Amino acid sequence: MPRIISSHSISSTDYKGQKRLYQVWPGRNRFFLGGRIMTSRDFPAFLVAFSALVVPSGLFMGFTCPFLFKNVSPAVVFIFVYLFLLAVTSMLRTSWSDPGIIPRDLDPSPPTEYIEDQNAQNNTNFAYEQARSIPLPKEVKINGQPVRLKYCETCKIYRPPRCSHCRQCDNCVENEDHHCIWLNNFVLSFFLMWSVGGLTGYHMYLISNNLTTHEQVNHSVFFFY
Repeated sequence: MPRIISSHSISSTDYKGQKRLYQVWPGRNRFFLGGRIMTSRDFPAFLVAFSALVVPSGLFMGFTCPFLFKNVSPAVVFIFVYLFLLAVTSMLRTSWSDPGIIPRDLDPSPPTEYIEDQNAQNNTNFAYEQARSIPLPKEVKINGQPVRLKYCETCKIYRPPRCSHCRQCDNCVENEDHHCIWLNNFVLSFFLMWSVGGLTGYHMYLISNNLTTHEQVNHSVFFFY
């Protein structure tokens, strides 16, 4: 005999009238497909960047790839198509994904202190002192080292290390480097290591072969001819 867990059967009518999180999102983001796609509002710049990627690649595939396929090697075309699809999917995934937004209202009532604001002015244009409350920073220990966390009054949270509040999207983002209008989303500082690492490896290769960048580029051009 089956065990009855609850006398109340759960149905879709129980959630009728309730709104999803993306429908009441307080930031300046946009959502599509029922909240599955999350992006920002810089659509014109994103469309320009996406067109700059797709249009030249399409022209190359339409006019140059047939010649390369017949006279050079089909592998060249396959590699180009693979890299093109990788670039498009990476761009869309970066633009349409959650970059690491920290939830709001985790610390709605922080300890505060009152200070005297001497920049305030009354109706008669005379400066006067007005008390105003400021949230106190919080000190935590990470790997045995004290770290001071600042409070974000907009998101009502203590920002973790390397977290910043983005003015364009009005969200606190973990490991944010900057807001990129061309990707219509955030660029995280984590990805900078790949750029710096790639340049470091390339120049270490040049040093080990006693070459300058100009010599290596010219050598590559003559090699293809």
